[in-house]
Amino acid sequence: MRASFGQIKAVFALIVLHHFAVGLFAQGERREDESDQKQRYAIIQTAELIRHGYGLDSAYRYLESERVRKALENATWRESYYKKSTSASEVTALDLSFMGLTTIPDFVYEYENLKTLNLSFNKISALPRDLKRLKHLKQINLAGNGLDTNAFRSARLTQIEKLNLSWNNLCELPRRAKKLRNVATITMDYNRLTEVPRRLKKFRLLEEISLSANNLMHFGKHLRYLKRLDQLTQLDLRSSNINKVPDEIRYLNRLKRLDLSNNQIFLVSPQIGELDSLLELSLHNNQLETIPAELYECQELLSLTLQKNKLRRLPNGISQLQNILSLFLQYNQLEYLPDDIGDMNVEEIYVYHNKLTSLPASFENLSKLRHLRINHTYISEFPPQLLSLDLLESIDFTDSDITVLPPEILDLKGLMLLSFREARIDFFDPRNRDYDLVMKQLYDRGVKLSIIDYE
Repeated sequence: MRASFGQIKAVFALIVLHHFAVGLFAQGERREDESDQKQRYAIIQTAELIRHGYGLDSAYRYLESERVRKALENATWRESYYKKSTSASEVTALDLSFMGLTTIPDFVYEYENLKTLNLSFNKISALPRDLKRLKHLKQINLAGNGLDTNAFRSARLTQIEKLNLSWNNLCELPRRAKKLRNVATITMDYNRLTEVPRRLKKFRLLEEISLSANNLMHFGKHLRYLKRLDQLTQLDLRSSNINKVPDEIRYLNRLKRLDLSNNQIFLVSPQIGELDSLLELSLHNNQLETIPAELYECQELLSLTLQKNKLRRLPNGISQLQNILSLFLQYNQLEYLPDDIGDMNVEEIYVYHNKLTSLPASFENLSKLRHLRINHTYISEFPPQLLSLDLLESIDFTDSDITVLPPEILDLKGLMLLSFREARIDFFDPRNRDYDLVMKQLYDRGVKLSIIDYE
């Protein structure tokens, strides 16, 4: 049964109270500052949890109440902390979050070498022209301020490289934000975007975009404009209610990292194969029943996560992905693996919680395989293909239907961990007559054994 909104608030209130108590008893201003950071982190984590369980409106209401509470608590000591603890010329980072500010205080301009300015969770609706006085400023965090569409009307911040606009209730990128034309990283998580902002095309130096936890129901609408961004290599779209990867994905062919995890994706366009620079692709925790074979054309991939989907099969051709070291396929509905999987250079394979009844014969060719988890599958015979894999370090077939442990397992000289808790080992099967001896020799070799027997 899900906890109520009030219960969640109560639990995290205790966490925040604990951190505050730590701050009260800590010695010195530095420790008080660290305690305050932990409290603010706990507030944001709580808001993310509330958004996941109860929606964005509830999360915004919670943040508003915490913004007011922390503003009353922090405003006096934080300003005095900076002013008396360090000379102005030595300060390069300033944290003025949760202070109830409606504008940037004058003392900020005393820090002429400031590079990072955190103004998050205040009430600053627009940036003043005076910010141009901070000529070394590279990063500015404006999360949770309720920015309006003219927030950057007066700003002259051409030197800014990182801009955070999360938690601002935005449906679009503010019109005058394009003045910050040298921004390389922009974050707009936890807003109300329904599509990738068209105005992002104005940021010609963009390298990283994060739009996670929005409602990108029209994900493909403006993707073609991102083709103009020659430097764009990372795109984060987690938890944004995306239901399919459209053909327009081909416009992002310079991407190196694409995170589409924790969405509702049931379809991936074959055009995904056009992303031939991609190094990392995250598709875990979606609704996929299959993937297009064209995905294997992304041959530079180092990481591909497909766990927690509804995959029933994988197309052949997976051996084209020669650079992947770890293959994450757990928590799907796979009944078999591609025949050519044995031609990969993969070192780790995780296929637990699937409907597999066997492994392909080509598994014996996985000469670099070090870790294998086939627990919670329907495999009933210990895979003989594994007995020739000299580098294999760990095997887990917990809660499986395997009844016989072959003595040849002693030939796996690299084995360090063998786990078969609650496997259905049949001690009356004559093939298990050397079971105790095998266990003793493995133990004497230092192999870690997890062997709670099935009853």
